[in-house]
Amino acid sequence: MAGIKESPVTFFVKQILTLNGLKSLGEYLYESVKLNNSDLRTLFKDRFTMKPACWLRIALISLSFGGAIGLMFLMLGCALPQYNSQYWPLFVLFFYILSPIPYCIARRLVDETDATSNACKELAIFLTTGIVVSAFGLPIVFARAQLILWGACALVLTGNTVIFATILGFFLVFGSNDDFSWQQW
Repeated sequence: MAGIKESPVTFFVKQILTLNGLKSLGEYLYESVKLNNSDLRTLFKDRFTMKPACWLRIALISLSFGGAIGLMFLMLGCALPQYNSQYWPLFVLFFYILSPIPYCIARRLVDETDATSNACKELAIFLTTGIVVSAFGLPIVFARAQLILWGACALVLTGNTVIFATILGFFLVFGSNDDFSWQQW
């Protein structure tokens, strides 16, 4: 069978097995079960750990994928033919843009060393909450006014949930003051 190429997964598994001096995957699993946790940590330490920069890349790719999925739901709520191609729900894009602004301004103005609550930061969270609630309320108002159908409203609300979860995830991942943060952008 010289003409058959092996898959990258098969090649990867064979490389791991040969690095550990084992012949088959069953023997590899059997040897792994016999080892205790400290031995497993040393066995997998070099081969299966990723550097923090790699995790940040994965987080960034995941967040961009989440944003694309959320915008897809929004566009489906606007463009599907059974919803009469009404583009009123696109007004929630303004809320997507406005929602992080108060918190970003407060982060710049507030001293993070103070352990007590700050009025500026609390006001920013309050304004952000108002913007997010408005983004969820606008499609419902449009549906009640019969500008859009309820199915389109459900798609827009699903898109809102995904987009705001993506924005929250961005601030959780890149919001710390470490070497690679959103403040450098």
